[in-house]
Amino acid sequence: MKTSHLIVWVISGIILFILGYFLLRRLRANKADEREEQVQLAIKQDDYKYLKPGILDEIPENDILTAVLFHCMRKEDEDIENDTDTFNESENVVYSIYQLSQTVSGKHGNIHSFFISPSTKKYIDIIVDAFKKVGAIDLAELMTAARYFSQIIEDENYVEDPEKEEEIMGIYANYNYSDYTNEFATLVSTTNLQNKLYQFVLDHKEDFYDYDHDFSADEMNDIDDETDEEVTE
Repeated sequence: MKTSHLIVWVISGIILFILGYFLLRRLRANKADEREEQVQLAIKQDDYKYLKPGILDEIPENDILTAVLFHCMRKEDEDIENDTDTFNESENVVYSIYQLSQTVSGKHGNIHSFFISPSTKKYIDIIVDAFKKVGAIDLAELMTAARYFSQIIEDENYVEDPEKEEEIMGIYANYNYSDYTNEFATLVSTTNLQNKLYQFVLDHKEDFYDYDHDFSADEMNDIDDETDEEVTE
């Protein structure tokens, strides 16, 4: 091998080694960041499972929707048998939209799952109204058509109102589930849905507070836990 070729190979090897070193450091840093995010999320989940009156005025703006969702998740978990009306109207609005968004997101997400999954079927009848209440009219129209489409798929003889079918389906008359899924993702990003949800929560924040919860008992438990930790140390 010529000396010039050997030099090229050596330089290339050094460059690859350096790139590999920095790539490895970046991957390790990313994993560390992910672990830290999970830790912080777990802390928030515990902090926000019960919402003390006034807390939505005190916490960072970026945490408001997170707090409300963790509050709703806790209420849902408490109703294991799902045999009660778990949420009030405002909670239903936010949580039904969250459930739909979670169903559609992800590599294999599809709006079809929202209409057939046992965990989300209870939100089918309120999802259109939920979007209307937060001011997301385009999404309400999309879900009106998608809901009607799902009823047709389940029962090919289903007709809600022959004279109004064109009005119900609108521009979505020829859509399939994949089309509805893609359009939903597009509208979520172009209609500022998150901002609408944020404003809705601020306008109805009293509906999310746990007035019946004994927060003083929580504070006493926290003090006891800290004392136990000190004794252990």
